[in-house]
Amino acid sequence: MSSSPADYEPRLVVTAHDKNGTSVFASDKKVGLFRPFGPESSSFAVFDTRASVPVNNQQAVAEDVKQGLPRCPPGGVLFSITNVKPGGQAPMHRTESIDYAVVVSGEIVLSLDSGEETTLKAGDYLVQGGANHAWGNRGTETCRILFVMVGADKVKLEDGTELEATVFGKP
Repeated sequence: MSSSPADYEPRLVVTAHDKNGTSVFASDKKVGLFRPFGPESSSFAVFDTRASVPVNNQQAVAEDVKQGLPRCPPGGVLFSITNVKPGGQAPMHRTESIDYAVVVSGEIVLSLDSGEETTLKAGDYLVQGGANHAWGNRGTETCRILFVMVGADKVKLEDGTELEATVFGKP
């Protein structure tokens, strides 16, 4: 399988302030891709995560953000990417966040628990508010998706039932 831009470690540039309040570059580095399911499966990179919103812009971005499956802290925010190889899938799951997403490269099928599907292509945007969803790459190139996830209240049905977060289809 040939390499695509989504196979390479992303570059992360971070700005901050010096002691006089002048803007400076705090870091410029490659972020390693996290591959929890093996070298030929989906990969992830978490660039920044904060425990609460609004964030403190005087708090430095952690140099070594814990790499793992992107999960937004309750009431917080997370900035990450996901790379899904051709044939790759993410099972049905729900997050307790509002997820803003941009397909950077490739294409991906977004499936909902209603059975509805849509294909998102490079340059498409998504606002996803706690929907139970799955991803599937039916294309021929790796799909890179950029996410900004913001902690949100649970979805509450008319009868008061709250929909729980799920990971790999399980609460």
